[in-house]
Amino acid sequence: MKVFSSEYTFDYSWEEVSTANWRKYCPWNDKSTHVISVDTLSCKVDPATGILRTERLITCNQSAPAWVVSVLGGANISHVYETSYVSPADKRVT
Repeated sequence: MKVFSSEYTFDYSWEEVSTANWRKYCPWNDKSTHVISVDTLSCKVDPATGILRTERLITCNQSAPAWVVSVLGGANISHVYETSYVSPADKRVT
């Protein structure tokens, strides 16, 4: 089930954009302190197209509003499943 999708064209080189994509959740990114861990579940290159498909599980510490927790219950830990496609030929990350 796809819940969220976004698209933006950055005015930077392909090298900068593609590198930033992999560094968005990492130990040296002090802007994403809510991210506890990033686990790569799958990483494959399609031999016909050269497109890299990666699946990651991102564990975050994000508390819900108190009223939501009181009604629905829940925990401060959430998991995000991310699938990304990198096409070096098209210089596109989706």
